[in-house]
Amino acid sequence: MRTILVLLVAGCLLWLVLHGLHNVRAGSGAPPEPAGVLLPTPPQAEPATETPAVPVKTHEDPRPAAAAPAHDPAPAAAAAAAHSAPAMPVASPAAPPSPRQISSSPADELALASLLLHHTDDVPSFLEGPGKSIAPGRRDLALALHRLVTGREDEARRLTEGLDAREGVRVSESSYLKQALAAGGSPVPAATRDESPLIRAAALARVAREGQQALAAGKWREAALAYGELLLGEVCAPWKSERESLAAWSEALARAQAGYRWNPDGGWSSIPVKVESGDSLISVRKRAIKEHAELLVCTGEIARANGLRGEMIHPGRVLKVPLSRANVLVDVDARWALYRLGTEVVAAWEIGVGKPGSETPPGEYVVGEKTREPPWFRPGHAPVPYGDPENPLGTRWIAWQRPDGSSTGLGFHGTKDPGSIGEDQSQGCVRMRQAAIEELFEILPAGAAITVQP
Repeated sequence: MRTILVLLVAGCLLWLVLHGLHNVRAGSGAPPEPAGVLLPTPPQAEPATETPAVPVKTHEDPRPAAAAPAHDPAPAAAAAAAHSAPAMPVASPAAPPSPRQISSSPADELALASLLLHHTDDVPSFLEGPGKSIAPGRRDLALALHRLVTGREDEARRLTEGLDAREGVRVSESSYLKQALAAGGSPVPAATRDESPLIRAAALARVAREGQQALAAGKWREAALAYGELLLGEVCAPWKSERESLAAWSEALARAQAGYRWNPDGGWSSIPVKVESGDSLISVRKRAIKEHAELLVCTGEIARANGLRGEMIHPGRVLKVPLSRANVLVDVDARWALYRLGTEVVAAWEIGVGKPGSETPPGEYVVGEKTREPPWFRPGHAPVPYGDPENPLGTRWIAWQRPDGSSTGLGFHGTKDPGSIGEDQSQGCVRMRQAAIEELFEILPAGAAITVQP
């Protein structure tokens, strides 16, 4: 019996030794999971997609295109590449960007706005070519404005439907379209234009059309106001001013003002002064200023406004003295000067400005001394008399003073080099063609304000 028990104990010990050795060899990796625990399913890789992570819409798609991420330095180029190249698998796609991030290139939008005003017929081809990256909502806005400007109002109305719900279109932009399409819609004044370049351009384009119609119909006041509005809007616009348009509008303005501001029957605000025996234009001016101390006017302006061809005036005639104060706006970038009475542009001329290193300085100035046939003064040199080949000032000089009355050494003057007009070749002064400086000299009183903007 004892022998049997010994054999049983030895057998059990041998079994335990053999079973433990098997478990050690089999479990050389991770320890076995405890019974009753479900092993987790290993993560599966995302399947490769056949479409771009950011969808690209064509112009015909009525939905707005999704924008590139805000940090993308060239969203338009990235979208174009995604559209033309096969899509690559994306391992960890990010959340799609908000459609509110959609925006066209500022340069593209400014180019489009300029075309809308200056070369309206080229807008559709631009949108199909260089402007193809502009967001669909803004492209339809541009097309609606194009139809409005070209007089196709039914097409503009169709394009305007639902435009205010399109991504990238401002409420003020769609509101302008609706108001303009309503009967009797009026242009937007320059001082209150929408911040949108497209709306500014469309409003000015409508003004151009109305000005052309008014000029053809002999409606001098309406035409003058329209072309003055165009010139002011162009030099204050965010796009690059176009020289050809400014020249054409300046010439049209001169024709219109001949029948309005430079016509005693034009209907502009004035003070009547009856000419007495022995009066001259100087005495008429002095009497008007004595009675109305707020006036700022010169004899040349009075003569021009009353259609006088010389200094001679006849007793008994009633002369009209303009109430609005003269001032000049100089735009250095556009290289244009606007003569204004109050806020109304009355005349405009192309100018030459300071060369690099001697730029015409922006700021506020006042008209100082006015000199006919001026000598040229150079620091450290003897004066160069008028008529000397070395004298560059032309036939007239209008000095600029600072508001405190101190001299600047700057001014308006003529030139013997008409090729420098429109260029930056002066020492900081503003050059004008001889006919232009002589006209400005006559109608710009001393003490008038001069604003020079970059």
